[in-house]
Amino acid sequence: MELYYPVEQALLADYFGVPRPKPLRDLNIWAPDPKAARKAIHLEEGASSDEWALPNAVARIALSRIQDRLPQWYTSRGGEVIAARKEYAATGGDVLLMPLHLFTINWADSAPGMSWPEAYHLTWFPEFDRYVVTASADSTDAWGYEDRAIGHFGQKGDRMRQAREIITAFWRMQFHQWEQAHWAYLLDTGAVDSEEAHAWAKDVWEPEEED
Repeated sequence: MELYYPVEQALLADYFGVPRPKPLRDLNIWAPDPKAARKAIHLEEGASSDEWALPNAVARIALSRIQDRLPQWYTSRGGEVIAARKEYAATGGDVLLMPLHLFTINWADSAPGMSWPEAYHLTWFPEFDRYVVTASADSTDAWGYEDRAIGHFGQKGDRMRQAREIITAFWRMQFHQWEQAHWAYLLDTGAVDSEEAHAWAKDVWEPEEED
């Protein structure tokens, strides 16, 4: 049984910081696997200096089977409807990844009908025994990619507590680096309800004062 295509196994090993299997040590993860029955997920060409290239590839593996449920932005040109998010082939190994939707926020409404949604998911990766937290936007405008893996952790401990630590750290980084404001409102809830999502945000934007 092949859980992942070879190129996907190689980039996942790189992301998780574990040695690649010997046959994959010299595999080029910047190009599609020509032997795959379907197009394997690989690093986007031309972005080799981009820090988000590998996290994006990992996120695409995690989310490939729920692409139609991720944030999407549309426009029209000459009577044709154009989608910002382009569909890609689902990962084709024998593993069926099942992303868990945590919640979806809207960072802001910058114009009528123009929101900045971001959806968070938690995905378990068999063989590597790691959970990955992903953040998904409706376009590449903010980060250069729609989907990014923003952190991972093992199977020990409470998974929601660890997901919370990763997401709040991601928000906190934005707050410290460019004074990112609190997100505007929730667009949807999943495994994390509204009360809990707001409690997570409070950790970042309304920390309790020390005595």
